[in-house]
Amino acid sequence: MKFSEYHLNDALGAILAHSLRLPNKALKKGTILTQADLWFLKEYGNWLVGYPTTFLVVTVTMMFGGILSSAVLNYDLPVDANALIGVYVSVGAVLIAMSLVVSARSWARVNGMPLT
Repeated sequence: MKFSEYHLNDALGAILAHSLRLPNKALKKGTILTQADLWFLKEYGNWLVGYPTTFLVVTVTMMFGGILSSAVLNYDLPVDANALIGVYVSVGAVLIAMSLVVSARSWARVNGMPLT
């Protein structure tokens, strides 16, 4: 008997060595994976990994926008405020870029796309 890990795109017809219990479905040990099982597992992965990381990207972007807009609207813009806005912009750009990378890698991992 050969035990191995398979990506969801390559697992059609594979036999489960261990049972898998998910919120709406249970796959028993010895189950031969069908196309419907693989579709369910992929969608479950999207809800578990892909959607939350995308939500994180949107949340970070909106929070950064709120901080920046409040700094611009509520303060006179002397030199110190401009420096503060510059720091916010720099940190926010890094956070958004990191969030986008994490989100893209999560979607790729779940959906079987190559990671570049």
